[in-house]
Amino acid sequence: KRKWSPQYSRNLVVQYLRVFPMVPYKDHTLLQHELRQIYHIGVKNCRNDTVAVNVIAHLIEIIPLGSSTFDHVDRTDLKWAIQMGYTRNIPPGETVPFDAFALDEQNPHYVYMHSLSDTHPRFPIISQIGRYMLRYQIYSENFPVSEFRIELNLTGRTATTTAQLDETRDTLCKA
Repeated sequence: KRKWSPQYSRNLVVQYLRVFPMVPYKDHTLLQHELRQIYHIGVKNCRNDTVAVNVIAHLIEIIPLGSSTFDHVDRTDLKWAIQMGYTRNIPPGETVPFDAFALDEQNPHYVYMHSLSDTHPRFPIISQIGRYMLRYQIYSENFPVSEFRIELNLTGRTATTTAQLDETRDTLCKA
């Protein structure tokens, strides 16, 4: 009677992790372009009738999977891919990417965030070779908080560094 659909969902779901080759990158903290290999995460709005408004992504924790140590303090908003903003509206049923992290061409054992932080110079969030679990959260008005993790194996070379989404995350839009 109410035309309920099993495809209805009010979740934001991570769809993919994609690696982009070296591209020139410049933001409000850099004086000149730097070559970076950027890792994008695609976020899908599972609602088919409502825009996800003011979507924000954060890296909330880095867990070393070995003996590596570091000091992660930047928990500011992350940049959405191919735009200059740190918040994003996601239309119904669409998937849009954000910059999860990036490797520096000159120092491929440096992991950077493209975040709203205005710290100058921008410091890497990881600067030691090793294995790490990166935990993220995605927020939006009128949507529940979504969380996912990426396992990063940082080798010190862009060709051999790997990253994969944690398999325990929700991958489907849920009713």
